[in-house]
Amino acid sequence: MRSRASQQRHWRRQSRAILLAGATLALSGCGDEETSSGFIGQPIELSVTINEVFALNNDPGVPLSNHITDASGEFAPWIELYNAGDEDAHLGGYWMSNDSRHPKAKLPDEVVVPAGGFFLLWADGDTTETDGDDIHLGFELGSTRGDTVVLFDFEKKWLDQMWAAGPLPGETPEAWARCPDGTGTPTNTGMPTPRKTNESSCL
Repeated sequence: MRSRASQQRHWRRQSRAILLAGATLALSGCGDEETSSGFIGQPIELSVTINEVFALNNDPGVPLSNHITDASGEFAPWIELYNAGDEDAHLGGYWMSNDSRHPKAKLPDEVVVPAGGFFLLWADGDTTETDGDDIHLGFELGSTRGDTVVLFDFEKKWLDQMWAAGPLPGETPEAWARCPDGTGTPTNTGMPTPRKTNESSCL
């Protein structure tokens, strides 16, 4: 069985490979004609990135101190977006998915990531629970083998992607986050930091 340090290195290499593959797919759609993968043209510049993912927030093995709940009091998987820009980012009409080739969830107009700030999305597949800025996506995270989270623009062009590995057998699930915020390689952290900087939690 791989050691914890070995698994971290493995998932970091896999995350970089997935990002490169996604970028290659997006670039392969240059021009006006839609490709078979659904990507059209080059990815646009955007200051928003997938900053943190906690797919097993609903796992009973996670200490309660690591949990947060949605407006209904449920422990749902969540995705955090971060805006490194100096203007608010309005993502209404953009798409997210747990599949790099198939956008699944169209973001509503309420998804506005403040300049230098964060926005949390719940990935439990239950869109009936969406209320105001408490947004629930139409796909679910929570695989013990890991999850892919992808951000697309309004034309379904690939923008960003994060791979969140599942825990080793018998280990407590942890969040995966960019260190530093917005630019770093995703790594597993000792403590999830929803709607906050990852600085204090990165190992």
